[in-house]
Amino acid sequence: MSSLIKKVISTAKAPGAIGPYSQAVLVDKTMYISGQLGMDPASGQLVSGGVAEEAKQALINIGEILKAGGCDYTNVVKTTVLLADINDFNAVNEIYKQYFKSSFPARAAYQVAALPKVGRDPKSGKLVSGGVAEEFKQALINVGEILKAGGCDFSNVVKSTVLLADINDFNLFNDVYKQFFKGSFPARSAYQVAALPLGARMEIEVIAVQGPLTCV
Repeated sequence: MSSLIKKVISTAKAPGAIGPYSQAVLVDKTMYISGQLGMDPASGQLVSGGVAEEAKQALINIGEILKAGGCDYTNVVKTTVLLADINDFNAVNEIYKQYFKSSFPARAAYQVAALPKVGRDPKSGKLVSGGVAEEFKQALINVGEILKAGGCDFSNVVKSTVLLADINDFNLFNDVYKQFFKGSFPARSAYQVAALPLGARMEIEVIAVQGPLTCV
């Protein structure tokens, strides 16, 4: 099987990662971009002016990452919009239409409990004991076993989404995450949700590309 080329995309014109993830990962002709906040890349702070300015800055950041990967907004086929307040839906749409102008990409949009600036034992089906860090570890072990069953490992992952019951666990989760994802990190989104099944503290989903990947 021929090796696919995996390339980490990075640009100083968009905010640097605030955790163990890459701004974007390009595999073959598909680019996976991490979630973007309305953050000024120069200051590292959210821009002032409210939700419209934040939405505008987030989309500018995405545009710079797309450009760094040889793309633009017309290459986007799917977006996910995470809102701290669903009442901002229309305001964000007005900004969104300034960047995506025709043949709109597929999209999901929803309110989350919080945005950032748990594992079950597969034998018992219950959450592991030992606290939040052990839940995080078990969840990633479970992901590893599923990857293995599909002929992959963590190096094949190009995008992950992390759902946290408490955004204050963000840094702790990152410490565990780095034990499993090493080297060139996949693109990533992370946010707090209102509740997870079984009272779990986190859930993670990943997209993996099968076959050998050559990172350049």
